[in-house]
Amino acid sequence: MPRVSQEQAAKHREEIIHAAAKLFREKGMNGVSVPELMESVGLTHGGFYKQFASKDELISLALDEAFRQSHELSKKLRRENGHDAPATLQAYIDFYLSPEHRAAAGEGCPNASFCTEIGRAARKDAIHADYARHLDRSMDNLSQLMPERDPDEARRKALATQALLVGALVMARAAQGHPISDEILEAAKSELVAR
Repeated sequence: MPRVSQEQAAKHREEIIHAAAKLFREKGMNGVSVPELMESVGLTHGGFYKQFASKDELISLALDEAFRQSHELSKKLRRENGHDAPATLQAYIDFYLSPEHRAAAGEGCPNASFCTEIGRAARKDAIHADYARHLDRSMDNLSQLMPERDPDEARRKALATQALLVGALVMARAAQGHPISDEILEAAKSELVAR
């Protein structure tokens, strides 16, 4: 059997990380087995440990990838709205609380997909620090869209806004298929627009 080139191995590694970021958001970090993940990219289970020291290493890398995708979306929204902070914030809220985002957990916000599972991880797990680092960066970016001039107040508003968005999305996903799911999205959107 021919050996895989370093270039091909690097490509496989990226494919696995990308697939893990999607599958972990859809099914949870513990809801996806290594064989299932490898099968999703057309590789064998045995190749996993040639790429990663452990599933924990992959979880950290998948978290990085999921937040990278989220930051790319933020940049795209800024460009589409001419870097106008209020318009970008409104576009972010509209996207976040949309039925499409609710239905697309695999491509959606890593906060809504990961935070409850990470919250249940042992305190010593490195995933807490990884998540907090990404959340901190996200809040720095969201703070820039807040109308408050004082940086501390803008940060506080960004945290409160994101907490409301994440909570609403998590609840709406849990209630999918019932009318209250749409009510949750609309109520959260109304609350944020009123602010």
